[in-house]
Amino acid sequence: MTKQPSYRFGGYTESWVEKKLGEFSTITMGQSPNSENYTDNPNDYILVQGNADMKNGRVFPRVWTTQITKQARQGDLILSVRAPVGDIGKTDYDVVLGRGVASIDGNEFLYQALSQMKQNGYWSKLSTGSTFESINSNDIKSAIISLPSLPEQTAIGSFFQDIDQLISLQQRKLEVLKEQKKTYLKLLFPAKGQTKPALRFTGFEDDWKEVKLGEVFKISSGFTGDSSLHSGSYKLTRIETISDGLINVKKLGYSNVAPDDSYKLGIGEILFSNINSIEHIGKVALYDKDYGLYHGINLLRLQPIDINGIFSFYELGTIEKRNWARSHANKAVNQASINQTILSSLNLQIPSLPEQEAIGSFFQDLDKAIAKQEEKVNQLKESKQTLLRKMFI
Repeated sequence: MTKQPSYRFGGYTESWVEKKLGEFSTITMGQSPNSENYTDNPNDYILVQGNADMKNGRVFPRVWTTQITKQARQGDLILSVRAPVGDIGKTDYDVVLGRGVASIDGNEFLYQALSQMKQNGYWSKLSTGSTFESINSNDIKSAIISLPSLPEQTAIGSFFQDIDQLISLQQRKLEVLKEQKKTYLKLLFPAKGQTKPALRFTGFEDDWKEVKLGEVFKISSGFTGDSSLHSGSYKLTRIETISDGLINVKKLGYSNVAPDDSYKLGIGEILFSNINSIEHIGKVALYDKDYGLYHGINLLRLQPIDINGIFSFYELGTIEKRNWARSHANKAVNQASINQTILSSLNLQIPSLPEQEAIGSFFQDLDKAIAKQEEKVNQLKESKQTLLRKMFI
């Protein structure tokens, strides 16, 4: 049977052939140096131990070593062989390989082919281990790769390399926007001990005043309902509903018991994670939808009384306020919690209402730009995956 992909560049008609990866590529399994030889000195040898040492498909140096065990050369492909299995990247440096990775001598076509195998779950089917996934040398060497002629490999590799460069460009733009937001969060809110921010919009000069959160917000807990978490007549929030400051409607809870209308969320109200693992304490989400959603369990509801909810959402999302919530949480064995009384004592600094509105609107616009850029990156990645499916066998 003729083996050809769905899409091909003009002029290529020969069938692709199947070969084992070990038949045409040199594979080197990693071996970790002794931990006492690890350093943070960039003049030593770069150590690649696993997926944590790669970023956006490239080796991203973070750990070094004085001991050479197994090595990969500049331009080699780096395959993760322990959880997560199958992630593939490239190295722009000579590196030392830890036991969590293997190097593969290959071209751009092979890099994209291995990327597609990861997406198809090829390695997950082979992985073994009761604690975490892993693959061995034989698994990699025996992997079947469909290959066209070398000129067609070059054409396909070059095509996808251009797509990857476009994705990287858009990804960098996204990272710049996110870094700008972090910077503005520091500049547009007063530093600790200060009564004015370092950066202000024109026309605002007065000192900010300090208030307790309980003075400007009504705080309440959610409706318990019944145990119907995955279906029901009434949509409820729960811990999982908070996602990156937004309400994730794919992670709602449900109840067949009717909540009182007092539990119905209003636009501008804030959900606050008060029961979870310590790193999730203090996560906030702004309710900005007309969605008929009720306030459910394990989240505190903050209803603004004499304050702009949008402004407050961004203030509560600052690192300083998140750290305060974590430090004041009751740290139980399996989960942490912070109660309404403690949360009520949190100090907030607030400017005049017009300045609150200006700051809130500024960050909302910035978040919209970030969301738009994220969508652009995701669309490019989805387009690439579609093309990989159609241009590889």
